[in-house]
Amino acid sequence: MKLMCKLATLLLCSPILLFGQKKDYSIASIPKDLKENADAIIRLSKYDILIKDEKSMVVLYTKVVTVLNADGNKHVDYYKTYNDDSKIVDISAVEYNAFGIETREYSKKQFQDRSAVSGFYSDDRVKFLDFTPRRYPYTLEFQYEFKTKTTAFIPDWFPIEGYNVSVERSEFILNNPENFKLHKKERNIIDSQVQDLSEDGVIHYLLENVKAIKRESYALSLEEILPSVKLGLSTFSLKGFTASDIHNWNQFGKWLRENLYNSQIELDEATKTEVQDLVLNEPDTLKKARLIYEYMQKKTRYVYVGIGVGGWQPTPASDVDRLGYGDCKGLSNYTKALLNVVGIESNWVLVYAKNKRDFDEEFTSIQGNHMILNLPKLNHGKDVWLECTSQTIPFGFLGDFTDDRDVLVLEKEGGVIKHTPKYADEKNSQVSNIVVNLDSLGNINADLKIVSKGIQYSDKYHFDTETERDLNKYYKSSRWSYDNNLSLKNYEFLNNKDSLQFTEKLKVNIQKFAPFMGKEMMLRMNIFNMYRRTTKKYENRKQPFQINTGFVDIDTTLVNLPKNFIADGIPSRKTIKNKFGNYIVSIVKVDEHTLKYTRSFYLKEGRYPKEEYTAYCDFIEAIRKHDNLKIVLKREK
Repeated sequence: MKLMCKLATLLLCSPILLFGQKKDYSIASIPKDLKENADAIIRLSKYDILIKDEKSMVVLYTKVVTVLNADGNKHVDYYKTYNDDSKIVDISAVEYNAFGIETREYSKKQFQDRSAVSGFYSDDRVKFLDFTPRRYPYTLEFQYEFKTKTTAFIPDWFPIEGYNVSVERSEFILNNPENFKLHKKERNIIDSQVQDLSEDGVIHYLLENVKAIKRESYALSLEEILPSVKLGLSTFSLKGFTASDIHNWNQFGKWLRENLYNSQIELDEATKTEVQDLVLNEPDTLKKARLIYEYMQKKTRYVYVGIGVGGWQPTPASDVDRLGYGDCKGLSNYTKALLNVVGIESNWVLVYAKNKRDFDEEFTSIQGNHMILNLPKLNHGKDVWLECTSQTIPFGFLGDFTDDRDVLVLEKEGGVIKHTPKYADEKNSQVSNIVVNLDSLGNINADLKIVSKGIQYSDKYHFDTETERDLNKYYKSSRWSYDNNLSLKNYEFLNNKDSLQFTEKLKVNIQKFAPFMGKEMMLRMNIFNMYRRTTKKYENRKQPFQINTGFVDIDTTLVNLPKNFIADGIPSRKTIKNKFGNYIVSIVKVDEHTLKYTRSFYLKEGRYPKEEYTAYCDFIEAIRKHDNLKIVLKREK
């Protein structure tokens, strides 16, 4: 009875069902300071959540956003996903003009319904509003009521969504009338404007009147600087599977293995025999693992599969083997099954891919958006990590997609937080050796040999599978877009997957590269490796800054001048060195018609206080200036 009374109270207070007085959503009603630096203003964002029991949750959500310009559209909500374990009870929207007058109203039947992942295998669906704003500013009020039997995913509260958006009111209420065990992680709450209004059985946070944060270059991730709250049940349900009394990563990892993963690794006897024959004459365990990994790559391709346990359980290995495709979970699980056949230990790994983000070691919950594989201590006592979704990536190489972050490894004994390999600054190298022939009309023909390693290897190893058309577009429009009239005459690639080294051998022509000033020719010595990332200075920077990836570039260019031209003066060697890195450039006259240009640029990864940002800008500006250095070539008398 107590539960039903609280539920009734919650629903009566719900903005979806409340027919009280409408709030003033006119532009004029927004405080002036909330409009500063804002593309949008969140007038109201509110979660009302009821934990009915450990297998049932009701979510009532309201969001009202005033959008000032097109950049603010990303803050508008107009869709909700669901599946066969959940139900959208109601969903609606109302549009208002700049004066707060209602212009359009959308009921549930006006929302379209389709697969959430078009073109792939998924039982997730989405109801969405086909909405296009007619003019700015406008306000959209969006509401839904959602019921689910899966309680593994309690919505996070992240009241400030991003840069250039202000918050008039954001509220989070979680009703837990039966006091089911919850764990909670607050971040950046102290010293913020967040009010904690919680009481017995109710978790309640409120944030009001927060001005927009202006976006700054090289900023830290928003999660690190803005307030947020995560919540999770100790006992929860995931698509019919119940996890009981989970308090740490060890318990959680063990539950995942025993309930969702262990049953998915069976293979048929014919495949087992084929794999055993594949490695029959190879005694080295590491080389066996490589053979099996390459076998998997040749046999499969990536296709997203979001069916079953909300997309969290891998497709059975036997199905991937038979069909020849799978998503990250299915392909990682299939690779593990193949390794099992020959007795090589491996573990599933959950990870946040792409944008660097760590698993939260202090907060146990379902996290991550990708799966890879971990082979413990296989390489002379070191772990080997496998990315299983690419047909071209080398064995044991992750690249910047999943490198240098905390991940959850599902070992036999349970879950363990480990850190994926980091590609240190000096390992992310590019070494170029270039010979340039300049003619008397300012045209150049160049032979280049460029060797890339580490993250710079990650950027290029796929080149040998690209079409000629795509390669020409890349070199002309992207990599060397600053060199007009460039044409790629010939190319040859060597992808050494053992040493993780990619070599480009290129022949390039650039017409009218060195322009004439009267009778003199102006030659830019750095032809093929200009540093193009700019820095924006701020009078009063607010946040620290971060250089995400360091690297080392070393260029040696031999320039053969036309016989009737000589260099009119050679600039002295330039060295710039500070805490951000170092830059050395020199030009040496080999003989009257040959110049040797060398350039070394080392940029250090790191996080720095805001007070040092101006010094960093000066460092980059100096490099860009010297990269654009030109020398004068005059005709011999």
